Amino acid sequence: MVLRTVAGDSGSGKTTAIRHFAAGLDSNRTVAFYVSESSLTPRNFYFDILNQLGIKPRFYRGDAKRQLVKEFQKFSDDKKIPVIIIDEAHLCDMEMLTEIRFLLNFDMDSKSPMSLILSGQSEIRDTLKKQVYEAISQRIDLRCHILPLDRSQTADYISAHLTYAAGSHTDIFSDSAVTAIFDFSGGLPRKINRVAGLCLMHAAQTNRRIIDDHMVALIIDGNFPGNHNRLEVGFLPRAEDRATCWGSRPERFPWGRELFSLPPCGLRRSGKKTRLLTFCF
Repeated sequence: MVLRTVAGDSGSGKTTAIRHFAAGLDSNRTVAFYVSESSLTPRNFYFDILNQLGIKPRFYRGDAKRQLVKEFQKFSDDKKIPVIIIDEAHLCDMEMLTEIRFLLNFDMDSKSPMSLILSGQSEIRDTLKKQVYEAISQRIDLRCHILPLDRSQTADYISAHLTYAAGSHTDIFSDSAVTAIFDFSGGLPRKINRVAGLCLMHAAQTNRRIIDDHMVALIIDGNFPGNHNRLEVGFLPRAEDRATCWGSRPERFPWGRELFSLPPCGLRRSGKKTRLLTFCF
C-alpha cells in the first residue's frame, strides 16, 4: 500500500499537478481512478470506483466494498496497481477518513493492492495530525505540500505562458506589473491567471503594447473587490469607442457581455478587429 497526501492552498495548482501525474502513469502497470465530491461518503466512494470500472454496484456498502476488493484482487493477479485519487480530501468527514483506514488494512496488512492519493487544501495536513487519525497518519509514505510561487517564479510563470501563446518570447508585462500581480495574488497560479488574462484583454482593446502596474491596479480595482464587480467590455471596432470601454456604458457593447465567460486568453489586434489568441492561462 502506498498512501500519499498532496496539500496546498486554493488555487495553488493541486488538481493540475494530479492531472499531470495521472497522465504520466504507465497504463500497462497501473489503472487510475479519480474521485471528487464535496460530501464523499464510503458508499459513494465504492459506487464511484465500481462505476468507473463499468460494474453495477450492489446496494449495501459492505457488498459494494467486497465487489471492489474482488476487482482489485484481479488487478493484483494481472500485475496491475489501482491508483485512486481522492480530490478535495479536506472535505472528507470522520466517517470517510475512518473508512480509508479500514481500506488500507487489506488482508491483515499483508498486501498492498492499491495506491491511494489524498489531495486537498492545507487543512488536510492539520486534520491528519489529530490523534484520532494517527492510524492513517502512520501509513502515509509521502507528504507533498504545494507552496505559492515567489516573485521570481511568478515572472517565469507569466513569461512561460506568453511564450506558449505567442510562439516566441515576448515582454508584455513590465517588471512593475509582475510585482503588482505577485503582490495581489500571493503567488497563487489561479489568481495570477485571472489578473494576467484580464490585463491582456484590456491591453488589446485599448491598443496598449505594454502592461504596467497602473493597468494591473485598474484591473484589480474594477474586477476583484468582493469578487463581484465584472468588467463590461467588448471587441472595439472604432477608436472613439475605446474611451468609454471601461464599463461606463455597457449597453453600447452588447458583443462584450459574454466576453468573460471565456477562459482567460490573449487577444491579438488585426486592423479594425480583435481576434482571440490561444493563451492557456
